[in-house]
Amino acid sequence: MRTLLGAMLVCLCGCGDSGDDKAAASAGAGAAAAGPGGSGGSGGGASSSGSGGVNDACVSNATDGATAVTIRIRNDRDASVFLSPESGCDERFRIEAPSGLDAPWSFGNNACTTTDPNCPQDCFDEFGFEALAPGAEFIATWDGHLVEDVDAVAMQCPFAQAIEPGCLGNCQRTTDAPADVYQVTAIAWSTEDGFGSKITGTAELDYPATTEILVTLDP
Repeated sequence: MRTLLGAMLVCLCGCGDSGDDKAAASAGAGAAAAGPGGSGGSGGGASSSGSGGVNDACVSNATDGATAVTIRIRNDRDASVFLSPESGCDERFRIEAPSGLDAPWSFGNNACTTTDPNCPQDCFDEFGFEALAPGAEFIATWDGHLVEDVDAVAMQCPFAQAIEPGCLGNCQRTTDAPADVYQVTAIAWSTEDGFGSKITGTAELDYPATTEILVTLDP
């Protein structure tokens, strides 16, 4: 009889799992199901390699360490020429790389990380042109960055979520220009309203060995 009672007491004290044991077992099973990173960690579910979950291909990687270039645009014509407004539709100079990339950032470009794009159907400057007298120079600076087109939809860039009528499927990001020979084009107009003839001059830039270049607008 004593043996039977002892056995019953042992069973009551030791048989089955306590509440703490069950909670620990449940937590262990959940961690195993979530993977090595736990729930929401690097080992659980899909993850993005870009900053803030944005694909790296959508993020500009240009640095402050790029070599800047001073661009001197001189009017060698007998009459004044007119430069587009600095914040207008047309640039006063363009940089073209052998790879096909160009610079600087232009009015119609949109950062791949933006969800508020600027997509004009058309753009034309009519006011704010700056006269450049014969023999005078205009000084501009290129920051050493190139503009690269990115397929917003394929790269799942934020821009793709906000494409509006008039927007193209590409967005843009900036990158440091590699060492190469670039073509620099200066752009001006024969009239102060932009309706006249387009006047251009070109020069080759050995980058980054050359940090200052003269581009002339010849007759």
